[in-house]
Amino acid sequence: MENVYTCTGSKRASIKNSEDQEEATVSDRAGPVQRRTTTGTPVSLGDLTITPEAQVLTIRLPTSGIVWNRPSAVFIEQGDRVARLPIIDITRLAQVALLSLSLCFTIAALIGFSGQRRAKHG
Repeated sequence: MENVYTCTGSKRASIKNSEDQEEATVSDRAGPVQRRTTTGTPVSLGDLTITPEAQVLTIRLPTSGIVWNRPSAVFIEQGDRVARLPIIDITRLAQVALLSLSLCFTIAALIGFSGQRRAKHG
């Protein structure tokens, strides 16, 4: 199984660390916002190997920065078979649904209020 790392910077690279794990590297000329996919430490039990995958969003500011990791999938390897099981974040889906719903209500209220105002003054 090959780990692929993507960077929005000017180059793609991977290196091996002391534990023979691949790590993504980003060039110095990379932009202030970077998004990549990384894999964690594999866990083995018998002939079964489980490797977590995460999406990483890095925002670099002149005096500080933000790194946000979220699990995206789990690779399950057994013998010569490899399966990728995506992780679905139900909380995030609910938050997006609530945000979308509140945005729809806000737009509907603004349209309703502007219609009442026109009828009253018009």
